[in-house]
Amino acid sequence: MPLDAAIQELRLHFPTLAELAIRLPVRKTAASPNVMLAFEQNGMAQLWVHEVNWSLWPLHLQAGLLMHELLHLLLAHPWQRAAAVPWLFDLAADSLVDSLMRKEWRLPRQDVLPETIRRYLPEGQMDIWKWYDAVAHWKLSDWVRKQVTEGFLPRKKHETWLHAGVLAQMRVRRIWEECRAVVGAGVQIDVADWSVATQVLWQVDPTTQVGPDWRRVLQLFARKSGRTALRHTVKRPSKRYGKVPGIKIDRRCRLAVAIDTSGSVTPGELAIFAHELRRLWRAGAQLVVLECDYRIRKEWGYRGQPLAYVHGRGGTDFQPALNWAASHHMDGLVYLTDGMGAVPQRPHRLPVLWLISAEGLAEGTGIWAQLPGRKVKLRT
Repeated sequence: MPLDAAIQELRLHFPTLAELAIRLPVRKTAASPNVMLAFEQNGMAQLWVHEVNWSLWPLHLQAGLLMHELLHLLLAHPWQRAAAVPWLFDLAADSLVDSLMRKEWRLPRQDVLPETIRRYLPEGQMDIWKWYDAVAHWKLSDWVRKQVTEGFLPRKKHETWLHAGVLAQMRVRRIWEECRAVVGAGVQIDVADWSVATQVLWQVDPTTQVGPDWRRVLQLFARKSGRTALRHTVKRPSKRYGKVPGIKIDRRCRLAVAIDTSGSVTPGELAIFAHELRRLWRAGAQLVVLECDYRIRKEWGYRGQPLAYVHGRGGTDFQPALNWAASHHMDGLVYLTDGMGAVPQRPHRLPVLWLISAEGLAEGTGIWAQLPGRKVKLRT
């Protein structure tokens, strides 16, 4: 499908948005300039894509175009447009969404507000009606009217939003909760008004995900795993019969997850470690948790239970967990730590991933380069 490559690129940076894109029906049509969020007359949300125009964009801009449309959906813009002047609202909504995107993913600024107009708004403003008021400012209104008259700005891209209904909004909300559960970000909080932009945006990936894309990490760990399982899939037809569902071979990971419970790790860091532990489990790995300070205090199998109490709070020694994982023939070791400890040795070529807390060892300092394996710095 035309959007597959963009969805995979999106998955590397915003996995929850990628899951949302997978769950939306895709329709190939010449009515779309490239890709756009549209609603059928029954009110259901879809992604319309112009296959030829879409193929002309480089991959990073394809990801940006797709993210642009998905953010419209999450910020409930289709359900607010009816209460405004359509072309003013469209420009305000596009400008707001562009301001939230990665700079390298943005299109040339031919359909957004001039930078000077952003002075009317405080930094980080996400209320669509504040943007709408800025667009409706008399000086800007004259500029916009001229651009629309000359055909410089799109005028019909959001017309199908008129079909957006309450049932569609409830369905999108339910899909978004499923997406967050799949990537381990937790289900959506209960808010009084789901259409409030700031409350919805709070749940977008950059503020809920602090670690890596665990699905991609597991694929790397699974390459050396000897455990496999067969499952049916509708994405791959059977090679023998040419029908769906086909069969796919999944490699299963059995990982040791060491949690640093030494005295230098704060309760806040432990809470982040617990969050990443759940995300890793939801990605499909079999996990054995090791609670470690200068020795292994406790080992147990993880099944999604909360990390309510930990054992340790002494000094730090990374070597016992590495030795345990190697002696038990695990597929790999994930070490959640602040990085404050002695340099360990890597036994038996065990694949290791170090997740260093934001307040812990700074990248490129101390023993960072001497830690065996891959290192990832967690965001705050």
